[in-house]
Amino acid sequence: MSDPITLEDSAIKIGETIQLQFPEYNNFKCFVNMVGYVRNKGVITTPPLFKGELVKVTPGLTIAVKYFVNRGVYSFTTKAIDEVFATPFEHLFMEYPGNLDFMEVRKSERIKVNIVSIVRMEGHEKPTTTMIKDLSEGGALLLSKEEIPTSKDLVTINFTIALDKERHVLTIPSSIRSRKTLPEPDESGFLYQYGVSFNELTKMDSLVLNNFHYRQQNL
Repeated sequence: MSDPITLEDSAIKIGETIQLQFPEYNNFKCFVNMVGYVRNKGVITTPPLFKGELVKVTPGLTIAVKYFVNRGVYSFTTKAIDEVFATPFEHLFMEYPGNLDFMEVRKSERIKVNIVSIVRMEGHEKPTTTMIKDLSEGGALLLSKEEIPTSKDLVTINFTIALDKERHVLTIPSSIRSRKTLPEPDESGFLYQYGVSFNELTKMDSLVLNNFHYRQQNL
């Protein structure tokens, strides 16, 4: 049996992005930032928003919290201590959690997907439309009907991931690691295959990919 995990054990940092889920609001989810916490006293985050408006929070409202890290996801359930405070700044005050759960995300595992992506190359005005066929937190497999016209391996990939009702647009500098021309076009007309690795992920990109990866592994 593993040792209990506390909030301090998770090493969450001030300013880190976390996900809040509200079971009483049809499991609405949103991202907020950690402002601070005091052991056995409470946890403070930035306020939850929906389309730029404050989410109505009442004392005792149940809130499920997830915090994604490189190797997995921490989670706990807590309750709002009070409504969103406006002073000295808008913030949400929640009960300090008991033990946290931790689930490891198999980072190297690729998830089968069909996501349209746009590949842009330096020195070429016209981008190439591709289809992402599998996706991990470190890279992707792309199929294309036309060859990506670049003498270098550096490209930028744009694609959208839907999480619940929100759509997240990712723009990721990447490197082409492998190229393959298929013997003939497949049933969708794709002829070229590219393996790419992601070079630079913003905190939000990493959070979205982690979240997506976690959900696909736990369908």
